[in-house]
Amino acid sequence: MRFWLLLSLAALGCSDGGGDDAPGAAGAGGSAALALGVHPANFIQENEPMRTLSDGDPIELVAALQGGFVIYVGAQVENFRSTQAEIVAQLYDPTTSALRREDTRTIVMKPIDGQPGWKQPDLRSRSQVAHLVVCPNEEPTDVFGQPFRLELRMTEVADGSFKGAPRTGSASLTVTPGCADLDASLKKRCSCECESNYTIGKCSAP
Repeated sequence: MRFWLLLSLAALGCSDGGGDDAPGAAGAGGSAALALGVHPANFIQENEPMRTLSDGDPIELVAALQGGFVIYVGAQVENFRSTQAEIVAQLYDPTTSALRREDTRTIVMKPIDGQPGWKQPDLRSRSQVAHLVVCPNEEPTDVFGQPFRLELRMTEVADGSFKGAPRTGSASLTVTPGCADLDASLKKRCSCECESNYTIGKCSAP
């Protein structure tokens, strides 16, 4: 009896305790032990590379198709397995720290050429990034030239392309919205609509 007990213990000791979720395990779509690395980026226009953002960077205000001005936010994500992501972008007031704008949507993720394991939104459509519509601005704080806190969360969508539970990664940084990349007429409207205390008709005067 003692011989069989020792033999069983030895067999357990030789087990690698592996599985698809063990560190270093190959698994379909990579190991679930690898954390997501979220690198926020500013989407400017379709079929163009996004601008990777660092803490303190400017971020561009873009004229929205439905009127007003919007910040388009995406991310490049390390160790991302799914073909889709839930993206949540939140912009916080620099004075009160209150949540000013939030957008949540499900988007398509595409591999990044030359960067194995990295994915980013499908850049063929602005619908595949978060939209933070910040102007017209009725708040008591200007939008442009102010250091807002941007928080971004990316979650894998369970689409059958990987094993294990979906993972979430996040990033937080300070960004300063601006109208610098707009032409003269749009820049004038951007400055007016994104100024504090907007009222209807304020920016229609010549």
